[in-house]
Amino acid sequence: MLYDTMEISFCSHAYNDRNKSANFQDGEGMRLYTVVILQLIIWSGYTFVEWLSRYDKLSMKVIILLIFVYFAMVLGNHLLHSKMRTVLATSISISVYLFFYFIMFYIDDLIR
Repeated sequence: MLYDTMEISFCSHAYNDRNKSANFQDGEGMRLYTVVILQLIIWSGYTFVEWLSRYDKLSMKVIILLIFVYFAMVLGNHLLHSKMRTVLATSISISVYLFFYFIMFYIDDLIR
């Protein structure tokens, strides 16, 4: 009888562990949100560096972008402990960044 109870307990524990990882429980969603916000700060830093190097060649700007993408991925992986969630957070943050970047570019073009 005791063995049956332990088996049920073990199975429900394994089931709960699978569901926790799939549903972003235990603060995982908040960590994802925090990583996206921190990566948006990184993209703001990239915009500042890009503005400082406005006379550089395009190849240098691409190298700087790759350095910032690497830094954002390392930060995300350090906080999320998952490569898939890091890629998700980075793609969300860079999409939001590009959305606002092109809106500001469009507004700047309208003003001139």
